[in-house]
Amino acid sequence: RIMMFLKQTGGRLPLTWFKNEYVNQIPMTSMALRPDAAHGYPGRTYKFYGGPAVLYPFGHGLSYTTFTYASGITGATVTIPIGAWEHCKMLTYKSGAAPSPSPACPALNVASHRCNEVVSFSLTVANTGCVGGDHVVPVYTAPPPEVGDAPLKQLVAFRRVFVPAGAAVDVPFALNVCKAFAIVEETAYTVVPSGVSTVVVGDDALALSFAVTINLAV
Repeated sequence: RIMMFLKQTGGRLPLTWFKNEYVNQIPMTSMALRPDAAHGYPGRTYKFYGGPAVLYPFGHGLSYTTFTYASGITGATVTIPIGAWEHCKMLTYKSGAAPSPSPACPALNVASHRCNEVVSFSLTVANTGCVGGDHVVPVYTAPPPEVGDAPLKQLVAFRRVFVPAGAAVDVPFALNVCKAFAIVEETAYTVVPSGVSTVVVGDDALALSFAVTINLAV
């Protein structure tokens, strides 16, 4: 008797697959990543693209089975004590979106901080299909919405897990604040913005999210 075992590979697309029309929206000589509304340019990569639906988004994948996510975390707060004269940097805000009053320290300069702070959480990945399979869990972060010229989101972690049919597994994550929540500011410094960032786990219908409030205590 021959027994066959099927294990899903759980691959995901590591780039954004645009539609053909995209090549007409930007000159081939342009290397800009961020959108440019004045020229009708929607931006590049999943971090900045804000145009119509693409053919296949970053992280797209197929499976022989289906999965669901669940997590008990609803939010997190990180307070980082710093010296304003040593660690703080300015932050570029969208027009009319600057917080009032202005925070004593708008952003943390990653290069001058020890970066020991961590945001930890776990989620449950359940296989709701009839075939066991691998699944890749991506984790993104999005900066506070008032920050200007920032990425829409950025991939900061991922875990591959095998989940038997009808079973569920717990998947833990520990995100270093300086690595997972940092952005490259307009001034070219790598900084962690103060305010409310967002952690997004998964893509499309699977996605769940929670807020992370980062307080920079001067």
